[in-house]
Amino acid sequence: MRKSFRLFWPVIYLAVFITAGFMIIMYSNTSYSRQQMRTNAEDVVTLTADVLNSDIQSYVNESITVSKSMASSSFLIDWLHNEEKHLSTDGDTELVQYLQSVQKEWNYDIAFLVSAKTKNYYYQGGLSKVLRSDNPFDSWYYNFVRASSLYNCQVDHSEATGNKITLFVNYRIIDNRGNMLGVIGVGTTISNIQRLIAQMEKEQNVEIYVVNAGNADNTFTWDTAYFKTADRIAEITGIEEKIIGSPAKKPYSAWNGSLYQVIINDSRMKWNIIISKDCSVEIAEINEHMTSSLFMNLLITLGCIVVCTLLIRSMSHQIHKSENIDSLTGLPNRTLFEEDYQEMLRAHGSSNSSFVVIEADLQKFTIQSERVRDTALNIIARVLQEQAGKQGTFARMDSGRFMGIIYMDTHNTCALMDHINDVLQKEYTSFDISVCSGVTIALPFIPYAETLKAAEEALYRAKKDGEGSSEAL
Repeated sequence: MRKSFRLFWPVIYLAVFITAGFMIIMYSNTSYSRQQMRTNAEDVVTLTADVLNSDIQSYVNESITVSKSMASSSFLIDWLHNEEKHLSTDGDTELVQYLQSVQKEWNYDIAFLVSAKTKNYYYQGGLSKVLRSDNPFDSWYYNFVRASSLYNCQVDHSEATGNKITLFVNYRIIDNRGNMLGVIGVGTTISNIQRLIAQMEKEQNVEIYVVNAGNADNTFTWDTAYFKTADRIAEITGIEEKIIGSPAKKPYSAWNGSLYQVIINDSRMKWNIIISKDCSVEIAEINEHMTSSLFMNLLITLGCIVVCTLLIRSMSHQIHKSENIDSLTGLPNRTLFEEDYQEMLRAHGSSNSSFVVIEADLQKFTIQSERVRDTALNIIARVLQEQAGKQGTFARMDSGRFMGIIYMDTHNTCALMDHINDVLQKEYTSFDISVCSGVTIALPFIPYAETLKAAEEALYRAKKDGEGSSEAL
């Protein structure tokens, strides 16, 4: 029992070592996977932001360049200086033709001009309207004039083209004296930009939004699929509204739960572009893999514990058995016999059956020399075990006395012992040895001591009957 207890701790140490090893490996792999996931998400979002910003800039830069070229046109500057004269003679024909040529050449939806003096709004179709400061739809102009910027980009409704949501580039026309003569610009519907954003979203599995971050206010409510107000984007993304709507000097980036979010500011267009990537699927896969690994770890650890426990129990049993084997005869000693007896008693107790206990003693054993006695003990031990075979087992108790367990009734057991004596007399005549035996039935409800006492009593009677006798009790 003490050996089993001592061998129990190596199993615990081994289980702890295996579990700790698996945990370290699993933690390392999970940490690496999460870091790779975060790195990949950051790379994807950053690259998407750069590419999208570059694509939008290249798309808008053309409009800015065309507007700048128009703003410096000597024809327009001269025409605005003499606007009333032109209108009184040939009207706006030359101006309209000029705007038409720009609109058609660059495939814009609208090319327009606003006169600072008359507030007339011209486009490629002619005079559209006269701007008024009390008209909300004209607020873009007055807000732009009050601003200090040379140009800006605005998303607004185009009244001249059926209130389509249009991306406008507004550019100041300034003469050589620094006087503002008007505002020139071009516009194109935002459908192309929205298609570009939609394609980018699909390819990179991200969400993209655009918010005004410094352009003059107008009547556009910023409620399209991608162009939204700062408060609306704050609701969607969870980013603070003041961060979303403020022009940032450097890109904003942060993890918000499973979302990686980046805000880049396009100072030229005065937009903030918000890109958000949801990594919940990747995180769920990593967690699922971690759970599976943990489950496998527990199974392997449990398997190792079971195998090691069985192995150690087997080794402990073998060690215990080897320590309790008689070195001379190779038979079990008293300790193993008593353990076998108790085990047999439990096995037969559950089935209400019985077995027989034999106590055997060698006759004329003490008068022999030590060498003869050792040889005789080997012979009797071998014969007892050979003849008993699978029907039982024997153990050496002390000196020339043996105990046995036989799975027969008392009558057949006595017959077996008589047969053993016959074998000894025929095959080993030179030793002149015989065995007396007492036989008794072992029952579950009879204590071990009483069973042994009954076997001794039967042996005592057998010795009275003479050499080689057997007696059952």
